[in-house]
Order: sequence, then structure tokens, then C-alpha cells
Amino acid sequence: MDDRQLSLGSGLTPPAEIQMVLTLVTPELAREWLKRNIKHNRPISTAKVKQWRTAIDAGRWRLTHQGIAFDPDGNLIDGQHRLMAIGSGNVPVWIPVFYGVPAECFAVLDVNYHRSAANSLSIAGHKNTATLAATIKLIVAYDTNNLSSSSSRMTNEEHLALVEEMPGVGEATNFGLRLWKAIQITPSAAAAATYITRRERSDLTNGHWDSWEEGVVTGAMLPGNDPRLNLREAMKKRAVESIAAKAASEAGRVKIHATRDIAKGQIATYILAFNAWVENRKPRSFVWNPSEVSMPTVTSAPFARRS
Repeated sequence: MDDRQLSLGSGLTPPAEIQMVLTLVTPELAREWLKRNIKHNRPISTAKVKQWRTAIDAGRWRLTHQGIAFDPDGNLIDGQHRLMAIGSGNVPVWIPVFYGVPAECFAVLDVNYHRSAANSLSIAGHKNTATLAATIKLIVAYDTNNLSSSSSRMTNEEHLALVEEMPGVGEATNFGLRLWKAIQITPSAAAAATYITRRERSDLTNGHWDSWEEGVVTGAMLPGNDPRLNLREAMKKRAVESIAAKAASEAGRVKIHATRDIAKGQIATYILAFNAWVENRKPRSFVWNPSEVSMPTVTSAPFARRS
């Protein structure tokens, strides 16, 4: 035994009273165990219960090392949200259950750093994960017409499932970061708009996409009133407005959900510019009222010939 092991002392011996049993927890069993919930456990988060319930119903529940814990007296000291989610449905799930956990352990449960969606995506092998996670949220918000809401709660499991259901979102994220460097658009907004337009117009050729995306990034050799050029100018103007809006919000002069409002406007502007480019229209500006309930949709018109 080396000096490092000796310094650990009795901590080298695991407490014999703690036992773990991998258990198929049915809704009935979950409801029964919830009767043992300790009075001073944390307040119930209905949003958290809904997240777990959605994951179970969608088949995204994954067996991990995290589970349910009871103290030596049989009181539930951890896992109430998981149990409420299981108990509110009709699908049993496998989960590790720990018995005999000393009561003093309750004070240190869930006080460490919470793993973010970006952390989970990184562990799964994805790149640019902070932008990727934000992009996934914006795509879901756009698809559900929920970009005006400040609520964007999604579990890490949902992020991991959705990234697999969104082929090309990683490439869209890479382009979003490139476009951000070029015209100061929010990276996740650029990535979400890129993914949405590519998804809706899978009929366009690689040549079409190269022309659109390279034109927006560089602005080189574009004629006046070209939608790509106008988009570049609109984004640069919005970047200045965004800085002012955030400063006003932080100073308490206005109340806005700055990040989501800015992304909403940028995605709308991007889609309007893309539509104009596909249809070979050359408006001087893109008019879209941020108070509109619905976001612009991607045009289904055939790609117009250029003279």
C-alpha cells in the first residue's frame, strides 16, 4: 500500500450498509415509494417531472448510474422527480435503487456542478457543443412556433436524441460560426436558419447552396440589391441594435428577453432573404414585424432563373 492509499485511511472501505439493486420500477411501485418522501426534500419542479415524463414516453429514458436513494429508515431522500414521472405514466423503467444511504448524505446530494447539454453533447463526441445545443433549442422553438417564449427547458437526453434526428445540424452549426465571424449574426441563430432552409429545400443542388452561403459570407462580386448583400447589411445593423438592447435591458430601462428576441429576428430575416434569393426578387429591405405571432416560412417556389 503506497502513501497515497494510506492517506485515505478508512475511506478505502466502502460502507457495508449501502446496497444497490437494479430494479424495474413500475408506476404503481413509484407511487408507493413516493409515500416515503421526506418532508424536507426540495420542492417539486413540475417542469422537471414533465421533462422526465416526456423522455419516458418518447423512448429516450436511459439507464445511468443515477437513481433512487432511501436512508436506513426507508425514507426517500433522492429521486422524487424520477419517481413522479414514472408514477404519472404507465411505462415501467429500469433504475438503480440504493438502500441504507446515511441521512447525512442528503446534505450533499445534487450540490455539485450540473452537467449542461453542451457537456453531454461533447461527451457523445460532438463539436462546438455550446452553439450546437443552442441551435437545437432554436430549431425546436421555430418548429413549434415558440420563439416568443422565454422558456426553453430541454433535458440533456432530449438534446442527445434530437441531434441524431437532425441530420446536418452539425454542419449547419459550423456554418453558423463561420457566418458569425463574417457578419456578427448570433451563431446559433445563423445555424438554426441554415438548418431550417436546407431541410425545407433539399431539392436545391450543392451549387445552389454554395452560391447562397458563400455569397452571404463574403459578399464578393454581388450586384446591388442582391438579397445576400442585403442580408449582410441587415445583420450588421442588427448587431449594433442588439448591443444597445442588451445594455438597456441590463440597465433596467427596458424589459426584454434579449437573446431569444434577437435570435428570432435574425432567423426571420435570414429566411426572408433566402426566399427573395430563390425567387430572384431584389427588395431593398426585409420587412418583418417582431410582434408577429408566426415566423416566416421557407418558400416552396422553384428556383428562379437568373438573367
